[in-house]
Amino acid sequence: MKFYLGTNWKMHRTNTEAVHYITEFLPLLREQDLSRHYLFVIPSFTSLQLVRNAVTEAAVPLKVGAQNVHWEDGVEATGEISVRILADIPVDLVEIGHSERRQKFGETDLEVNRKARAVLGHGLSALICVGENGAEKEKGIGSQALERQVRSGLDCIPPGDLSRVMLAYEPTWAIGVVGKPADPTYVQEKHAAIRETLNNMYSVEIAAEVPLLYGGSVNRLNFRSYAEIAHVDGLFVGRAAWNPQSFLELIGMSRAFV
Repeated sequence: MKFYLGTNWKMHRTNTEAVHYITEFLPLLREQDLSRHYLFVIPSFTSLQLVRNAVTEAAVPLKVGAQNVHWEDGVEATGEISVRILADIPVDLVEIGHSERRQKFGETDLEVNRKARAVLGHGLSALICVGENGAEKEKGIGSQALERQVRSGLDCIPPGDLSRVMLAYEPTWAIGVVGKPADPTYVQEKHAAIRETLNNMYSVEIAAEVPLLYGGSVNRLNFRSYAEIAHVDGLFVGRAAWNPQSFLELIGMSRAFV
């Protein structure tokens, strides 16, 4: 299995800044052997076409993702974006269920599932985010919360679609500006719980197709301690990859795990 490594820009890049980033980053990628990597970047909606055009022209193996989506096509939903629109750009993957969507916008497990099925139904890949909050961690029910989110998120998704599903474990208390990096032992425990849930839902062989990424205050100092954990197939990075040179450094560090 490849090593998965990507970053979500959230609302931190204008079109001009996106072009500057990608113009610097793509030439750096041309010099790398990325045959055993799955690299992705998730810009804002307004920058998707610009980034896609640049990546296509450069012919480098960098996937382009969207930060959110609506599960229906052709309905009155002002301010939303459909999978059909994203597929036309085209994007490669769609991030679903990020904790900020769940917490700040009230996104439910049911909505996450609807979005995941819509994305997969249009032939795109789904990056489904799961993660317990601080209260669930303190109560010792983090694994139960993860099992609920995984089961709900993958409800009615057939085994044949799992090859286009990635799961990103991002504990809500470990992400963002005030996030605290999770202890690697804790991450290993939670990734094992997610893998076990997948095994129970499908089979060991089928569940093994689903890459599990960890994200939560990942940086160059703790990168290796997370990347070497069992059941961690890649890392979902924030600020540590918002500079092209920094992202390239993380790619270099990941070579030890492919």
